[in-house]
Amino acid sequence: IVTSVLMLEDGPKFRIPKQIILTVAGLTALIGMEAVLPGLVSGGLDNTQHTINKNIHFASNVEDSRRGYDARLEKEQAFVEMLRSKSKTKIGDASVDVLGFEQSIAIFNGFNYQPRPVFQGYSAYTPYLSRLNYEYYAGDSAPEYVLFKLQTVDFRLATMDDPHALRMLIQRYEYLFSEQGFTIWQRKSEAFDAKTYEPKFIRKTTVRPLEQIIISDLNDQLIWVEIDYEFNFLGKLRRFFFKPPLVNLRIIDEDGVESVHRLPG
Repeated sequence: IVTSVLMLEDGPKFRIPKQIILTVAGLTALIGMEAVLPGLVSGGLDNTQHTINKNIHFASNVEDSRRGYDARLEKEQAFVEMLRSKSKTKIGDASVDVLGFEQSIAIFNGFNYQPRPVFQGYSAYTPYLSRLNYEYYAGDSAPEYVLFKLQTVDFRLATMDDPHALRMLIQRYEYLFSEQGFTIWQRKSEAFDAKTYEPKFIRKTTVRPLEQIIISDLNDQLIWVEIDYEFNFLGKLRRFFFKPPLVNLRIIDEDGVESVHRLPG
């Protein structure tokens, strides 16, 4: 509120009075926050001073900073050590991608890391981004090996992140073994035509929130599901002025076990 250029860029007229008014408003806001939540402002100032002191020490003690980074790097490398494992022996210098969000396993171990365009699964959250990864895995430049760990964030359904890449994994790659929480997959040698493995349309259903979609008649198949939802007028207003409301996907399996997952749009 004190320093924003956007608030002051409408010309030099009355610049000083505006700066004074903004400064008073900013100080009033700080005093009000401290009065309502004692310690909030003073604690923030303490944290700022601590950060400044730490940065000054960092810049003025280069050797200490370097030793600290080296120690942290060694600790991380030891945590994901695969150098003497069968994974390293099997993969060698072949190209590798990591499905999930622990790319450090490839970087710290010196693998020939050739990631897909959107290299962390939870970031491929739009059809366009997911399709970029699909095209990479369906093409000739697909990695020879994949280190796979099923991971997600924000209570999403795990297979919802980077779904096209996951689909390519089970269609184009062969599972080898598991190690340190990862499964290791190798690309099949035979020619691959992605169109052969496209999902076949079964049906389309329209429902309202809280209504169930029954697919128990498809239990003997692998099912690819796409969900499109729209907000009503109030939902659109909320999205415009604030942010979209949270939408959840509720799944009940054939044993009656229920799970709830966040369903980002």
